[in-house]
Order: sequence, then structure tokens, then C-alpha cells
Amino acid sequence: MDRRLRLAVAEGDGIGREVVPQAIRVLRSALEAYGGETEVELVGVPVGWVSVERFGRPLTDAVLETIAGGCDALVLGPLEVGSYPGGTLEETVSPSGRIRRHFDLYANISHQGQGGEEHLREGGRYCHSEGEHRGLLRGQEHVQRLR
Repeated sequence: MDRRLRLAVAEGDGIGREVVPQAIRVLRSALEAYGGETEVELVGVPVGWVSVERFGRPLTDAVLETIAGGCDALVLGPLEVGSYPGGTLEETVSPSGRIRRHFDLYANISHQGQGGEEHLREGGRYCHSEGEHRGLLRGQEHVQRLR
């Protein structure tokens, strides 16, 4: 193997159980086509309602430690906002905000491209930053900007 990726995977809530496995399928196909020999290890982590059912909270410190302690990335499915049980704002809003603060990530970035396959092979990248955070960063005094 040329490379090994260890990915934490949280399907999240609702449609996440359908879209996250498809995202992994697309990732594996892209790596096969463009990434050479890459082994992908998936580490399932409970985030959202599955975590509430197991631990009473939508996100635990153990999950953050798992991600930080040896995973190269997190594939995170959609999460509900404002519906989790709990006594604090952070517990009821969404685990996404806590994940972002923990890893010092304050922007929602997704890659978008035009120009087809040839452009991507030449290293071209397009980024889109979502400005609407639906309360995920509520209470933050400082939001870092990507330049």
C-alpha cells in the first residue's frame, strides 16, 4: 500500500444513514482512480441521536478523543439542530459546533469544481464557504476567517 487513511465516520441523524455510506463509496472510487494504492480504515463513532440513545448526550469526549487520537479525518453526516435533550445550549443545539471548536474549525468548507477531470488532475481547486451556521457557532466571540 502506498498510503493508509484512517477515517472516523459518524452517520449522524436522519438521512445520514443513507448518504454517508454513499459518500464513502464515492471516496473509495476516487481514491482508486486518482489516489494510487490507498487503504481506507473506517472507525465508526456515535454522534447525534445514536449517541443520545447510548450515552444520554449527542457527543461524548471519548468520540473527540478517538477522532483526535489517530484519525486522519471525520466524515460527518447531517445532524439535527436544537432538538437534543440536555441542560445546556451546547448539549441541545448540535454536536457540529462542539466538534468545530474542539478542532479549531470555524468554517464549513466544501470543494466544488468546474472544468472537469482534466482541471482536477492539474491540481485545480474551488472552495465554497457556507456562511449560514444555523446557530452552530452561537456564543462564539471570535470566528477565524480563511484567507
